[in-house]
Amino acid sequence: MKKNLNVAFIKFSVANFGCFRERVDFHMSTRKDAQNNFNLKKTEDYLLKSTIIYGPNASGKSTLLRAMKFVDLKIRKSTNTEVTEKLKASPFLMEEGFEKKPSFFEIIFSINEKIYRYNFSIFADNTIDKENFFDLSGTTEKVLFSREKQSIEVDSNFINDEALKDRTSKSYLFLSVVSQWNEEVDEKIVYFFKKGFSVINGDSLARHIPSTAETAIKNNDFKEKVIDYLRRADFCITDFEIKKEKIPEELKQLLKKNKSIEISDPFIRTVLFSHLKYNKKKEVLNTVKLLPDDESDGTLHFFGGLYPIINALTNGTILIIDELNKHLHPNLCKFIVNLFHSKETNPYNAQLIFTTHDVTLLAEKDIDRDQFWFTQRDKYGVASLFSLAEFKERKGSDFQTRYLSGRYGALPFINNSFSEQ
Repeated sequence: MKKNLNVAFIKFSVANFGCFRERVDFHMSTRKDAQNNFNLKKTEDYLLKSTIIYGPNASGKSTLLRAMKFVDLKIRKSTNTEVTEKLKASPFLMEEGFEKKPSFFEIIFSINEKIYRYNFSIFADNTIDKENFFDLSGTTEKVLFSREKQSIEVDSNFINDEALKDRTSKSYLFLSVVSQWNEEVDEKIVYFFKKGFSVINGDSLARHIPSTAETAIKNNDFKEKVIDYLRRADFCITDFEIKKEKIPEELKQLLKKNKSIEISDPFIRTVLFSHLKYNKKKEVLNTVKLLPDDESDGTLHFFGGLYPIINALTNGTILIIDELNKHLHPNLCKFIVNLFHSKETNPYNAQLIFTTHDVTLLAEKDIDRDQFWFTQRDKYGVASLFSLAEFKERKGSDFQTRYLSGRYGALPFINNSFSEQ
């Protein structure tokens, strides 16, 4: 990763997507005196190092992150026809007429202190309606390119290649096409989505176990951090290794019969976790090595999650996780949040955005009110998004108690009355 490129997530907006009928705005901006912030040196903007999104099930939390993932994939993959066919916008379907309207997406981000605003609207059949890209770094907003259907106007200082317009089909984002044919745009702008921005599901953190282990074997600094965080999190794991075994010939021949399976590696790799073994006097005898099946789900999710977490902290990028608390104790969630808040472990101002049902974080006094967001959905299926900062609260208020009492909304309405049989 190129550490000379500093990235930051500022704002994201979406409309007519999933349960979001009207436009909703999510941002990382905050006050100068807020906790857990950093500032863009060339501007007066202060941004949060983490934000936490709460809300009932089916209220829009995951949909918001899915919209971010959609933008990320659309920019990186819109010229890939196979991917594009599967990657389509999902308009609001709970009200007549919205299925025929375009979905809207906008993101404001920073690369090396330069601020950009990019948006596009797209129909359900993948046809691009509008697309715009602006440079907000100067005193006035500068249009880098503007598109309506297949009519594209481009600032010659941004890109001076008329052929790129012809290469842009009705389902291709112009920014994607430009990044394919212009190395400077690809490295300095689209880089934000390719390397600086990652959206993952908390339920799939364990899938990163091989990446955590293999990266640690190759990078001693990375491994030291993994061992340190495992020790701090009290998993009693002292070390780990990768055991390589050749795929048995019988199994290899069986797999070859399935044409959808490609055997690119002749080895089966298994991560083994080392634990101390004691005698009856509680003295250390040696270590025992456990298979992943012998570890808890929480252990595996935490270990796998360390791959994207340490990468983000090391490179100052944006990590977005849906349901961070999946299989993790509340204290572990807080530990991960603290990693992003600490200047020692987060020297490059990486940002963490996540959804959760872990309300204990609302009671933490070292998390600022600006860091809490909520989603809720009305009886017509329309979701809304709002920040705790929109409520007038005294410093030191018990946000957890107030949230659970219904002061902020964003709670499920559960009918607990049951008729007697």
